[in-house]
Amino acid sequence: MTGRSFAPAPVPPGSLGVAAMVAVQLASALSVHVIPAVGAAGIAWFRLSAGRS
Repeated sequence: MTGRSFAPAPVPPGSLGVAAMVAVQLASALSVHVIPAVGAAGIAWFRLSAGRS
C-alpha cells in the first residue's frame, strides 16, 4: 500500500439537484397511497422513527 487515497469523481451539482427533485416527487407520489392506509398516527410514527421532523 502506498498511502495514497483516491477521491471519487465529483458529482456535478446539477445532477444532485435533479436527484433531489426526483426524490421529492417520488415520495409525494407514494404518500398518496400510504397515508390513507396507515392514518395520521402511522405517518407521525414513521417520520419520528425515520429521523425526520
